Amino acid sequence: MDIRCPICGEPWDILSLHDEAEWNDETFDKVRKRFYSDGCGKVFGVSCERSTDNAATIAALAYDVMGDDVDGIASMLEDADFMGLI
Repeated sequence: MDIRCPICGEPWDILSLHDEAEWNDETFDKVRKRFYSDGCGKVFGVSCERSTDNAATIAALAYDVMGDDVDGIASMLEDADFMGLI
């Protein structure tokens, strides 16, 4: 399942956060929190520009509402995508 960057709205597979944690000898929770607060640029070292599109806005709201529930966030974002909101 995908989650979206709260900064740029880019979709990322949840497993990529697990991989990043493993490759850098960090905990998943630490990587997840950095992704939520700083976006994909700080986690994956990619270009990440702040966006005002629906994807980034809905992702940020999902993270605020669901907190630590990564699967719940992914599910909410999948539903929003299905409904054409992102």
